[in-house]
Amino acid sequence: MTGPGAPALVPGSHPPPHAAFSGGTGPDWLLIGTVAPLAGVLLAFALWMLWGGRLAPVDRDPDAARSAGARWRDGLTEASRLSIGLAAMGIAYHALSYAMPASWLPLRVPPERWYIVPLAAVLFVGGSMLVDRLLADPEAGRPDEPRGTRGRV
Repeated sequence: MTGPGAPALVPGSHPPPHAAFSGGTGPDWLLIGTVAPLAGVLLAFALWMLWGGRLAPVDRDPDAARSAGARWRDGLTEASRLSIGLAAMGIAYHALSYAMPASWLPLRVPPERWYIVPLAAVLFVGGSMLVDRLLADPEAGRPDEPRGTRGRV
């Protein structure tokens, strides 16, 4: 809103949250419409990593027909699945927050420091997988399996 009677912005102050809708450029709906489905796919992957291994029956035959992705996920430790899932959720959230107006999702890393988000995700996941490798027992299938239980049903 401009003209007589419009509130004046003091230099250095922020416009009100509704300023994006009161004229000007407004939200970039094409960007939001492109990033939101991609973030949704990334969120679905994160949930698959977090809960996918928990939904499988315990007494399932390990040689049963499963997708390569499910076999890869089930070969990871719970800590690695958790770190990959949480990192994917964080990347999806920040991608959405960068696509939307700042007043919609104000909790975010500043856009000029966007590189911190993927760097933190890589360090988070890489650190978890490094610890898995360092703690791996060659006789056990995964580091979080109790010793001597490999191959048992």
